[in-house]
Amino acid sequence: MAITEAEALADPTVLALVAGLTARIAALEAEVLRLQERLAQPAKTPQNSSVPAAKGFKPDRAARRRAARADGEPAPKRGPKPGHPGVSRSRVAATAVDSVLVCRPLDSGQGRSHEFTRSPDGHARHLASLL
Repeated sequence: MAITEAEALADPTVLALVAGLTARIAALEAEVLRLQERLAQPAKTPQNSSVPAAKGFKPDRAARRRAARADGEPAPKRGPKPGHPGVSRSRVAATAVDSVLVCRPLDSGQGRSHEFTRSPDGHARHLASLL
């Protein structure tokens, strides 16, 4: 006994399934429409919202420097700001130096150089470095 298409569509189970699927399609179409509207809005930036400036887009440092140089601006100064103490070690005046030791590594044949030297005060010093 073959069931015709009209009889199949009249079945309450099939009608309930079709009604459920129709409702689901309508909900998904509404969601797609909402997402398309959201996508059409401009992105949040520090200029058009309360996003902090640090979160905004910044071109890479090299490109900013090239653009600044093209505009005729001088390159940023390196080192500490004027009036601020530096972070380097202070140098001793040449008159305060007792002696200068020139240390040259000797090859031990194993990729490391070792040297034992004696300082003017008699202490042995071991120098090791990678070649």
